[in-house]
Amino acid sequence: MRLKDKVAIITGAASGIGKAAAIIFAREGAKIVAADIDMEGCNKAVESIKAEGGEALSLHIDVSQAGHVKKMVNLAVSTYKKIDILINNAGIFITQCRVGDVEEEQFEKTFAVNVRGQFLCAKYCLPEMIKNGSGSIVCTASMSGIVGQRATGIYNASKASSILLAKNIALDYAEYKIRANCICPGYVDDTKINEEIFKEARKDGHKWDEIVGMHPLGRVGTPEDMAYGALYLASDEASFVTGTTLVIDGGLTAV
Repeated sequence: MRLKDKVAIITGAASGIGKAAAIIFAREGAKIVAADIDMEGCNKAVESIKAEGGEALSLHIDVSQAGHVKKMVNLAVSTYKKIDILINNAGIFITQCRVGDVEEEQFEKTFAVNVRGQFLCAKYCLPEMIKNGSGSIVCTASMSGIVGQRATGIYNASKASSILLAKNIALDYAEYKIRANCICPGYVDDTKINEEIFKEARKDGHKWDEIVGMHPLGRVGTPEDMAYGALYLASDEASFVTGTTLVIDGGLTAV
């Protein structure tokens, strides 16, 4: 097992990439703290893990709230005695419009979850990883953080922040054997962020074909595709990998 005896906190674990990561990491031997604002989905993820003989607990959390994050870290340590891995995955996509048309409240909420949330989770997990003498943080950014896209500027900016946050954590905490990396998903099916876009596209076969056709590998991604990338970065197999960005997009940004 690639994560035997490891303890992993996974935010945004109720659905999509986070849920897939929670289940796959548990199969690889990790004890899971599955955290999300959606408790129903989070509980279902934990039930799936336990049904396969894994160890996991669920927790309601708003990652933009420091008190919630502290509670999550304390619960992980009190239950499992340590934190080895943080999958900084919780994120939102609020609006699709030009930068000048974004409401200030929409900007604030996007950055509160996508940037402040990842910062807070890292901030309060890092002291526990320092105690361990090692750790791995994987931030879910996006291919939207490395390329420009029309009408998604605020989301793009928030995801670019994830990439630089991970790089700086990697530099600041390398002396403690703590690694920090990013995954950058492309278009991923079965996620809340793409749910409406994909639903509308599938009503028009031509529009869906256009989305699929953007990918040289001929399909959109799955949550499991992303979770396996995060698994590599979280595992000891990547012990010499830090400060990097793993793009998982079927070749979308290669063209």
